[in-house]
Amino acid sequence: RDDVESRGLGDVYKRQEPPKLAEKETSEGYKPFVPSHSPLPPEPSSANLNQRLSQGEPLRVGVFGDSYGDGLWSALYRLLPAKEGYRVLKFSQQSTGFTRYQSLNVEEKAKSDLVSQPVDIAVICFGANDVQGVLVGHHAAPLLSAEWRQVIGDRIESFVSMLRQKGISVYWVGLPVMRKADFDASISSMNSFYAAEMAKLNVPFIETRSLTVDENGQYAPYLMDGTNDATKKMTLMRANDGVHMSMTGYVRLSRGLASQIRHFADQHRPKLPAASSETASLVASQKEVSR
Repeated sequence: RDDVESRGLGDVYKRQEPPKLAEKETSEGYKPFVPSHSPLPPEPSSANLNQRLSQGEPLRVGVFGDSYGDGLWSALYRLLPAKEGYRVLKFSQQSTGFTRYQSLNVEEKAKSDLVSQPVDIAVICFGANDVQGVLVGHHAAPLLSAEWRQVIGDRIESFVSMLRQKGISVYWVGLPVMRKADFDASISSMNSFYAAEMAKLNVPFIETRSLTVDENGQYAPYLMDGTNDATKKMTLMRANDGVHMSMTGYVRLSRGLASQIRHFADQHRPKLPAASSETASLVASQKEVSR
């Protein structure tokens, strides 16, 4: 959707009214399925990654997608900091998608990017721009028609295969609930399509709808958020356009995956002796003070 993707993330992070004043744009006839919870994704698995971590090398995460990819990259960059042995690289680009290969072939772009910036884990999030038909020869295949599914499914499979041939662990992040009912209906159907494709390819699909709805399963710009009961409060999660997330919202979507990546890295990195660990912490603290 050009109207969604043509603006930068900063352009849509505008102040919103509190939840009690939020406009509802849901249709009585449309009730999307909302999972009761979002389970943690599995940990990554790669012989190459295990070896790199055992040698003390940084864990490299590449984020691919459209503007949603931009947001997830920003969140993972914060959740997996360089000073703790992570490198989170941005390969996402606004206004791209699997229906837009006439403008940019995202697989060819990824191939080119990975030549100079190899990664261990790929996090993929496309879809906001793909709520449209796809050009096949001289005609357009309608959204989610059998022909559309075949073309887009082949492109996705090729993209994932390219990453796996490079020894990269792959995750696909689904899209959250949207404010406008008609757009949300299309996104919900596309999520089902993506989830089925990932199941065929044995790629973890990270469900996000349940993380972005209120207690009634409805879109809400503000949601209760916090690491524990003492810190929980109503927090702005959505951008003003009703499509994108706020920065805190992207962090909310990324926490589970970041947690699993951290756990995996901790299990495979060489264990420092207690004294060495304390020394390393002291050195790190001194560096922070001296900045």
